[in-house]
Amino acid sequence: MSGRLIGVGTGPGDPELLTLKAVRAIAMADVVAYFAKAGNASNARAIVADHIRPGRGRGGA
Repeated sequence: MSGRLIGVGTGPGDPELLTLKAVRAIAMADVVAYFAKAGNASNARAIVADHIRPGRGRGGA
């Protein structure tokens, strides 16, 4: 199995400031991984939530 890892920055925290390239990468991703401290919600996940296809978001620390 092979794949490709694409790192996407979420900017300063405003979902409206994501780049178009970041939005495209997130929307096309088979899996979306993000950092979340145990017991806490992920700020990065919240910023990109509208661009993740259903069933694609995977979290963990």
